[in-house]
Amino acid sequence: MRVLKVYIDTSVLGAILDIEDRLYLQEGVVPAKFRDDARHIAVAVVNELDAVISWNYRHMVNIVTKRRVNAVNLKTGYKQIEILSPEEVLFYE
Repeated sequence: MRVLKVYIDTSVLGAILDIEDRLYLQEGVVPAKFRDDARHIAVAVVNELDAVISWNYRHMVNIVTKRRVNAVNLKTGYKQIEILSPEEVLFYE
């Protein structure tokens, strides 16, 4: 039997939970009952990813959410992030 050890950097976890709750939920960027959507965005932002890819058009992949997320990010010192659908990143020949 193989044992997998997982280490969590609590400073990053704290930043993720902070931006998720204090910024995205309290600012109304994402409705409170869709906390997982806020966390999805927060994980990407705190880890300085360039984009979040999602099929979730209702709470994530729409112009209103994109603008609100990036406004909050700029206001709090985080970089802007792209929120895209899989269709926007697939290349067809």
